[in-house]
Parts: sequence; C-alpha cells; structure tokens
Amino acid sequence: MSISRASTLSEPAGTDEVAAGTLAYFRARLKQRIYSLAIKEFKKSGLSQADLARRLGKEPAQVSRLLSGPGNLTLETVSDLAACDKRRRARPVNRLSSEGCARSCESRQISPTWSVPEA
Repeated sequence: MSISRASTLSEPAGTDEVAAGTLAYFRARLKQRIYSLAIKEFKKSGLSQADLARRLGKEPAQVSRLLSGPGNLTLETVSDLAACDKRRRARPVNRLSSEGCARSCESRQISPTWSVPEA
C-alpha cells in the first residue's frame, strides 16, 4: 500500500498535475484582484465612465459592462485601462531607453524581440 501526498491549493506535490478546480480557483482569484485594482484606480482617477469610453475609443455601454464585473479581462484591456489613467504620464520609447533595455537583456542573456527604427 502506498500513500501519496495530496496536493493543496498552495503547494502542488512533485510533478503531479494540478487539479482543474485548483487552476479555476486561482484564475478566478487573480481576475477578481485585477478587477478590484482597476476599479480602485478608476475611482481615484476622477474620470467619468463617459471620459474613459472616449479615451478607450469604445461605446459607453461597453465600458459600463467592463466596469460591472471581472468577466473575461484580457491583458490588452488591463493595459488599456492603465494607459487611460490621467495621473500617469506615458513615457515615449526612444533610442536611448531601447538600448538600455537591450543591454539589460544582454546582461541577463535574454534576446530582445523588438527592433527600433533608426532616427
């Protein structure tokens, strides 16, 4: 008779497959955390839903649905929401910062996958 160690939510055992229920739990938890953070930042921004819709280039009804619950947020949507926050200043990518990123990647032996047009 062999006894195998059972997996828990926070500690899968060895190379055992993580149970579908555990994966679903972590997905739902992460979606909720991202949604909560997005709502918190939206409220701090002082933007109205109409303003946010204009910034995103979406219909107000789409933004209303987006803000009504975590749904199936994509990374693109989360990124768009972050970019629309008027309190953050976008930093344009320039040659110097791209070279700095490339040097950082080289020092960590990572191949950058972008190219920078010559000015």
